[in-house]
Amino acid sequence: MKKMREIDANDAISMETYYFANVEDKDGRSLLLYLLNHYENICVGVNNGIFDEEIVKRAEHTIIKNVRTMCLPLIEKARRGENSTTFFRELTELATRWDKKPLERDQAGKIRQAISAIF
Repeated sequence: MKKMREIDANDAISMETYYFANVEDKDGRSLLLYLLNHYENICVGVNNGIFDEEIVKRAEHTIIKNVRTMCLPLIEKARRGENSTTFFRELTELATRWDKKPLERDQAGKIRQAISAIF
């Protein structure tokens, strides 16, 4: 996330531009792919009912949507380059679904109350 935020802070460069223009920065490129793969795996779990969507949404809502927003140009270029629509599809589909039904502030409070009642 730190590397992604560094790149995003530079308004003159997108994730796509950074990734394809900085082939010598193997660590930075690897971090971006690691981040995308990590959240793709979480989204696979959510989209297939392995992870509870409401819990993941409350815990990772902003991060998943930010990763999708910041990395979408990179994802789309990779899809075009490989002529495939499946690169990070689970991540983009979940974030899009959450766009249609945003997390409401009081939802998070209700969960915290329920959890604190248990403990």
